[in-house]
Amino acid sequence: MPPGDNSFGRAIGELLALPFVFVGWLWRTSSRWRAVPLAQKNRMRVVGAVGALVGCIVFAAHGFPVVGPEPTAGVAALAVLYLVVGVIGTVRTESLTFDLMSVFWRCALVIGCVALLIFAKLGAL
Repeated sequence: MPPGDNSFGRAIGELLALPFVFVGWLWRTSSRWRAVPLAQKNRMRVVGAVGALVGCIVFAAHGFPVVGPEPTAGVAALAVLYLVVGVIGTVRTESLTFDLMSVFWRCALVIGCVALLIFAKLGAL
């Protein structure tokens, strides 16, 4: 290495910046997702859920070569939830004024926070 070449320091700096780049990408993606019309969100959910269910069926048919049956069942259950919410949102486009999945994820966040507070309190006893 020639003197003054700081490629190692530059690589470390880029590795340290990587989480911030990822968070910025997540922020831009969520901003764009909020601008998508509700009917299109529901159609995308249906297509994604069907794709995930097909993937779970293929994993089950091959004897769960990558992961076990429990994680595959969890992914399949979430895909079924997305499928049901997407179909309901697609069929009832004119009557829905809010996103059902955003309500679901906010409720899941609240339940998770309450569970963490309860388990943290039980651990302190």
